[in-house]
Amino acid sequence: MAAVERRAAAGGFALDGAQQAVLPVLAALLGGRRPRAGQMAGAYLWGGVGRGKTWLVDAAVADLPEGQVLRVHLHELFRRLHVVLVRHRGRGGMVAAVGDLLDGRRVVVLDELHLHDVGNAMLLGPVLRELVRRRMVLLATSNYAPEELLADPLHHHLVEPVIALLGAHLHVLEVDDGTDHRAARPTEVGREQVGGFATGAWLDGDGTAYLRAQGLGLPAGTAARLPLGSRSVPALGVDGDTVWFGFGALCGGLLSAADYLELAGRFSTWVLHGVPRLGEAPEAARQRFVSLVDVLCDRDRRLVLVGAPGPEELFAGEGQPPDVARTASRLSLLRQGREVVGVSRHPMLSVEHLYG
Repeated sequence: MAAVERRAAAGGFALDGAQQAVLPVLAALLGGRRPRAGQMAGAYLWGGVGRGKTWLVDAAVADLPEGQVLRVHLHELFRRLHVVLVRHRGRGGMVAAVGDLLDGRRVVVLDELHLHDVGNAMLLGPVLRELVRRRMVLLATSNYAPEELLADPLHHHLVEPVIALLGAHLHVLEVDDGTDHRAARPTEVGREQVGGFATGAWLDGDGTAYLRAQGLGLPAGTAARLPLGSRSVPALGVDGDTVWFGFGALCGGLLSAADYLELAGRFSTWVLHGVPRLGEAPEAARQRFVSLVDVLCDRDRRLVLVGAPGPEELFAGEGQPPDVARTASRLSLLRQGREVVGVSRHPMLSVEHLYG
């Protein structure tokens, strides 16, 4: 894992003690030997937001031969799974579906494993059992210890088989030295790329000057309804790969993370108007906003929030979504206040690494 430390050094930072402690385990898991029959090997890295779990796993697998690694965010896993399950309905079911997803790969990176939805929890169990059968290596990251998944006491028993599988086959390792590296290094923002999520901005007021300077003023006459399967979502405007939305249309309706993934595949720049204090929004809208930020950050799409309250106001109040700390950490990457003055259309970034 010396390559991981070299990547950190090239990015201008050093691994903290909690990250360094994980390296020997990752080295052993990725050393080329397959798990024995009837076993899945791997690691479940969990800890607070911004502790570098995602960066660490991505760096560890970066030098593996092409075609050996399937890397998916949890939202993307379930989106793909639903698609291939429909394709294999009545013809192999979960076994065939997972086979399609893996496509010959031997390592699965599952980012941001969190379970708040009963349906997703019920799907994850069969997926894990199939990974065991196929002797896969699974590297998962999470903000939750396994026993904290689907914490709702009414439903927690449904995820206990998943927790047992994770504990039986994976090294469960806490990665948490107490520092949110995202907030501490807000310019370290990409999987070795310039642009994307952290070139966005968090604007109070109408942000007219910034939007005009960035060429992001809402163009007249471009409102549209964007098709999503048999449904559609209204956009305030569309111009090439840039889209303008109102919060109510995007988070107040019946859209899901799968819908945001579909739209993220079409648009690289998102301008979102009218984000309220989350404590004043309906519970479902709050959770959709969390999912939206997850998707746009993972897909590295530029996000500009217009008219949003500042961080302290946005996340104030009772009844915040379970993953709001991760949302706040990710939004800290966006330029705020004076940082948005004089920013060029395509700013160069000083360090090209994402902590997550």
